[in-house]
Amino acid sequence: MTRTRTRTRASCADTVPSARAFIECLSCSRSNRAAANYCDCCGTPLGITPRPVRKTVTVVFGDLVGSTALQENLDPEPVAVLMARYYEIMRRTVREHGGRLEKFVGDGVVAVFGADQVREDDALRATRCAASMVVAVGAIWTDRQWAWDVRLQMRVGVHTGELVVGEGRELVGDTMNTAARLEQAAAPDEVLIGEATRQLVHHQVVLEPISPLTVRGKATPLSAWRLVSPEPEPGPGPDDVAETQLIGRTDELDRLLAAVDAVAATGHPRLITVIGPPGMGKSRLLREFVDTVSARTRAADVGMGSFYNHFETKEELFGAAVEEAMERHADLLDALTTEAEDPAEMFARSFRLTGRLHRHYPELSRVLLSRGAATIVADRGLAPRALRDITAGNACGRFTVHDPELALVAAGGALLGLLQLLVSRPERDPADAADQLAEDLLRMFGVPTDEAHEICTRPLPDLAGLGEEAEARHAATG
Repeated sequence: MTRTRTRTRASCADTVPSARAFIECLSCSRSNRAAANYCDCCGTPLGITPRPVRKTVTVVFGDLVGSTALQENLDPEPVAVLMARYYEIMRRTVREHGGRLEKFVGDGVVAVFGADQVREDDALRATRCAASMVVAVGAIWTDRQWAWDVRLQMRVGVHTGELVVGEGRELVGDTMNTAARLEQAAAPDEVLIGEATRQLVHHQVVLEPISPLTVRGKATPLSAWRLVSPEPEPGPGPDDVAETQLIGRTDELDRLLAAVDAVAATGHPRLITVIGPPGMGKSRLLREFVDTVSARTRAADVGMGSFYNHFETKEELFGAAVEEAMERHADLLDALTTEAEDPAEMFARSFRLTGRLHRHYPELSRVLLSRGAATIVADRGLAPRALRDITAGNACGRFTVHDPELALVAAGGALLGLLQLLVSRPERDPADAADQLAEDLLRMFGVPTDEAHEICTRPLPDLAGLGEEAEARHAATG
């Protein structure tokens, strides 16, 4: 009797992990862990299919000129290398200008600006991206030093309008078709833009009108403008053009002017952030604010530019304002820890309070993140205070660190990482996270586990009134 042996084999599904090892964020296109609930980059919830949304975007539609003849006259292998180089340059150019590469259609390229992240200058970015495409394609042959005397050329169309961004981020609307028609009507090495785009960028670029285009699929001729230069002509800019009266922003202007009065009264600068959707008039409001303050200084015979002349760039001015804001926060922490004689408690209390910034003062939290590692080695603000507490803890035997500066780097990196985590994971509780991390740092510095836990569970002052307390303190000492 023959006995049959059967064997059970595991299927591929049982032994091979899922190929979907990451989740792509539909907001910023970054890849995330498959188990992530929120995007590590922008904090957008993952795994939720977005509904179709109507958006105003700018579309860039470009195409190589004479690519069919090129492929007919050259061997397939150099053509393949050449096209790979072309695709790489198009991807990089779109990315550098802040757009999203929608797709390649043969040797044509479609990019969109404003579909994922909306910016006030999306149309300008798209226009300058189109100009960069033409220049980059023209330089491909020279860069590669090919033996064949062939010059690559490109034509591009740019148009702004409304599209529907679908659930899978597909774009639906006539704006895509109009950009394609503009591209088809352009001459080699030429960029044509539509009227809607022209209205948004005409102050920042140089354009010249062309005759209306009669194109397939359009009932009426299409207005178009030729891009002469992606940079503005010398002369008055948009800020120098006479403007209409500011309407409907009285409350916002009064708040800005009240901040100026407070600076004049206390002698301490203030950092103000104006936030609003694109096109809401933020720049117009700020120009009115500057004009009003300038009129005040002229009336008082005070030089408006005397303070700004101390700084060569806007970055230096912003850095000084940030340093002042962090110095004031550090002064406040000093005042809140004066009664603590234990350096370990002083360090932990300052860390725990700063970790709670994300909930109570998100602007200051964002400032810390924008400064990054520079905050850890700054001469003012939090860093020198933390180094003072670590050094004191070492001197009295509370800490057992070999190098206080390296311990400061560890603590500063932990703080920045904590703030970034709270931005990426808004469901995390800032107080719990700050307390746990402060406890871990104390243990790393040599504080016994039980004692570190007890220190980091002690009550803290209410942060809700710290802003008013700080203003009162500075007004009294200013």
